[in-house]
Amino acid sequence: MKSPRIIGVVLSKNSWGILAASITHALLNHVDKIYVLDHNSADETHNGLKYLKDIWRERLFVLNYGAYSFDQEEITNTIIHIANESSPEWIYVFDSDEFLVIDEKRSLRDVLREYSDEQISVIRYRLENYISLSDFDVNNLAHYEKLCYKSMPTRKYDFRLAYSDIYNGKATFFDYPFPSKIIFRAGCYRWIKTGAHRLIDVGGDAKEVNDSRIRCAHLAYPSKNMLINKAIHGENLVASGLPKSKGWQSQLLYQINREGRLDWFWQRHSISDLLKPVQEIPRHQIEDTFVSALQPTLKLLEEKFKSKNIAKVENKAIEKAAGDPSLVSLEQMVSLGKCHNERQVRFIQMINEILRKKVK
Repeated sequence: MKSPRIIGVVLSKNSWGILAASITHALLNHVDKIYVLDHNSADETHNGLKYLKDIWRERLFVLNYGAYSFDQEEITNTIIHIANESSPEWIYVFDSDEFLVIDEKRSLRDVLREYSDEQISVIRYRLENYISLSDFDVNNLAHYEKLCYKSMPTRKYDFRLAYSDIYNGKATFFDYPFPSKIIFRAGCYRWIKTGAHRLIDVGGDAKEVNDSRIRCAHLAYPSKNMLINKAIHGENLVASGLPKSKGWQSQLLYQINREGRLDWFWQRHSISDLLKPVQEIPRHQIEDTFVSALQPTLKLLEEKFKSKNIAKVENKAIEKAAGDPSLVSLEQMVSLGKCHNERQVRFIQMINEILRKKVK
């Protein structure tokens, strides 16, 4: 049976290193092509992606977004629409800190090939959080080989209680299970919600299944520097007047950072020392599934960058710089408008059908 064509979509800001690893892992193992949007990064992302594009060529498509505001949901769905030019059968939206791991070291293609019934349009998979060492460097490939600490959630998710308990030191983020995510079949009537946790299907025919063979190794807080980036994002959310439920993790980090407690937070959300007895906080178990799955990715990156430090190519540092905003063609704008119009018409038809049934 022919393998389905899978397109990946990832949005990123100032996350070079882990972004390079997640893109390479996805292209090496699971997807045919990736569309990556760089949101005005000031680190090595812009020039690093140029080098990755030399490696992956037409399999990596890069867009730069220079606006200050960031409407994640709208941007994600716009990129998905642009990605339709590659004729995908399935769309995989992921974050730069996420890595798919399939049971028995299989590819996502192997699993999706089994879903020949087109009535099944949404595949749901679980996230497993991994905890990094307190000195983790996202650019150091050797550090990825130590990611063997999988979190053990013990509480039920409620963001209001979680916000309060984490803020007061009664819990960590790792005590709560992160919501599962989805991979979905491409289609104009479909709109993915922020975080890729849910799909709106205006066509009304997207059937969902859970597949326990697909898991996501998630590095929720890989380094202290990336915590600071999340805190800055939280500040922007607060300044925009958004409710606490919108990006509550980042808003909480902003509050903790402005109180000068980020070191305290990082101590509670990382593994401090391999030589000490196993820590109780954050709660975890030691296993090598993720590290084993990452080995081909780490090997390839070291070979291509000629270094274990992927902030460099050989001995030359990748320059930090922001890219110029990408422009879309008139054809793409017209196509996007047409798709939006079709979705809107179908939505109105669905409402009318519901109203007619109620009248009867």
